[in-house]
Formats: sequence, C-alpha cells, structure tokens
Amino acid sequence: MEIDPVIKETIHVIVGSCYEVYKELHGGLLEKVYEDCLCYELQSRKHLAQQQVDVPVWYKGIKIGKNYKIDVLVDQSIILELKAADELVSENRMQLFNYMRLTKITYGMLINFSKDHGVRFERYFLDTATNNCSIF
Repeated sequence: MEIDPVIKETIHVIVGSCYEVYKELHGGLLEKVYEDCLCYELQSRKHLAQQQVDVPVWYKGIKIGKNYKIDVLVDQSIILELKAADELVSENRMQLFNYMRLTKITYGMLINFSKDHGVRFERYFLDTATNNCSIF
C-alpha cells in the first residue's frame, strides 16, 4: 500500500507532537489533558486540529440516535482516538474503526498516553471498497 506523501508527513508531525506532549506531562493524567495539549502542539505546527468532532449516524437518509465524537480530526484527513490507559484493548480499536467507517476517512491513529509504557501508536487504513480497517 502506497501512503500519500502529505499523509505520511502529517503522521510524522502527529507522532512528534505526541512525544513532545508526553515529554512535558509524562503519564497518569486524564485523556482530555493530552487532547488539549496535543491540539495545541499540532496547531503550533500549522495543522488544523479539531477537537470533539460530531459524527452523526445516518440510516436510509435519516439521522438516527446520538452523535458520536471524534477526539481529534487532523487536517480533515486523519482521525485520532486518544487513550490514557495502561494498555489498549480491542474496544479501543473498534471505536476508531467505527468513526473511520461512518466518516469514510481512510486514515486513523489510536494513541495511548500510558503512565508506565510511554506513548504508543497504532496506525490504520480504511479500505472503502471492503469497509475493512487494517494496520499499516
């Protein structure tokens, strides 16, 4: 799979920004603290970082239920699902995949600011033809 060079560079900036936030704050804080600081870092590096972006569910042309919320949407092209947990679990991945499928945004990252294990990343791609998400 060939990754768009702009996406590749943006992911590099996201990773660097996460390391910067972790270097300053370390682990053990609430997810929202990391979200706010990461958005500050990304914006200072000239990227659009939107927080708590609504994701409605449409079914047969009708909006159903509540809106879901993307933690951070970077440059309208990469979904960031942030966690501040000991370990990532399958439910965390499913949450990210849900947002990617509902929005048809093809790139997503699961980022964990762990107290004991540093900051960890998982990068995913949505194949819109099959609706499957895979790590890359």
